[in-house]
Amino acid sequence: RGCDTPPPGSAPPSPPFDCAAGLGNWLAGWSVSKKDWCCKNTGKGCPHDLYDCHAVVGTTQSWSKQKKEWCCEKEKVGCPPLATPPPFNCAAGYDDWLVDWSLDQKIYCCEHIGKGCAPTDTWHEHWHQHSDQFDCRAGAANRESDWSPEKKGWCCTHKQTGCLTHQDFDFDCSAGVASWQVGWSNEKKAFCCVHAKTGCPPTMVP
Repeated sequence: RGCDTPPPGSAPPSPPFDCAAGLGNWLAGWSVSKKDWCCKNTGKGCPHDLYDCHAVVGTTQSWSKQKKEWCCEKEKVGCPPLATPPPFNCAAGYDDWLVDWSLDQKIYCCEHIGKGCAPTDTWHEHWHQHSDQFDCRAGAANRESDWSPEKKGWCCTHKQTGCLTHQDFDFDCSAGVASWQVGWSNEKKAFCCVHAKTGCPPTMVP
């Protein structure tokens, strides 16, 4: 008598609140009493669940850093976007990078992962200054007669076409070989690369 304990065999009292009802809008829709009871008894609607991560999802950019972090961890909402993929794949075509890669890819891959780099500043500068100096496809069918020696030399060095022969020039490829990158002309580099296997850009030794 005077005790709230139910008699043996009777059903337990119903909970005062249904903590599953309206859970998606608990922050705005639940009363203070329901939040308090559900937090204590079910762990739902607690004060630390401060953020409604599903309200106006399109405005996540205006959320505070704390709300973004909490909602990303708890609800997978408001997470930062995945990193933008790099503009170039520096592993693809690396075996023939000197010929196949564009100037932009050479510069990007050299600066970011150390691949496709020119051996010296002089040679790197040469890429920038002469990358579009000649169109090595134009007139290729008559290159022997129509191309200038300079175009033959440049296209041979960079595109492996229009390479000089003994009939075009006859250079001494042992003279000045120690400073060939700076001291030799394009024609001599191309000629000696083909005929003496010296003066070649990196990875292009025939």
